Amino acid sequence: MKIVVEGRNCDGCTLCCKIVGISELEKPAGTWCPHCDARRGCRIYEQRPGECRGFYCGYLTNPALDERWKPSRCKIVLAYDELKAARLMVFVDPVRPDVWREEPYYSQIKGWARAAIKARGQVIVWQGANATVVLPDGEKNLGALAPGHLIYISQKMGPQGYRFDAEAVAPDDPRVSGRPSSVQDAAPP
Repeated sequence: MKIVVEGRNCDGCTLCCKIVGISELEKPAGTWCPHCDARRGCRIYEQRPGECRGFYCGYLTNPALDERWKPSRCKIVLAYDELKAARLMVFVDPVRPDVWREEPYYSQIKGWARAAIKARGQVIVWQGANATVVLPDGEKNLGALAPGHLIYISQKMGPQGYRFDAEAVAPDDPRVSGRPSSVQDAAPP
């Protein structure tokens, strides 16, 4: 069970109900949940799906984040995906698709990308169905990803050090065989 930072709560924030997909409700990312009242919260709170019950955004669980990271303020929902080894997903409100490139968010997201690559993890920005992988030395927009595809990150030594690249690949791509820790499925939770 995730532990919520003392003094933090969802009061005044329902952004996850809009920008995070909920498979149990067949609700795609970037659309309001039909059970959400944006001003009051979930109308089926006691009967909400398991995905919703188990979801705690990064603002609620990461004590290193300050009030600027409250989703209702920054229009970003952070989700740590423990099942996919060190993956951080940055869900962005379609109303402000480039907010993640503003400060103080961008430099922090880039820092997380540098740390993630060392742990064979990933930082992915989701703008609706479109994915952008944030790499230590840049970004790679993968667009909308096909179901079942994986995100593969590669590195090559260049004159200025390592260069990183990311691409969406089919699960039978020979580059992913034997390298499960550097490859993760492309679908957000």
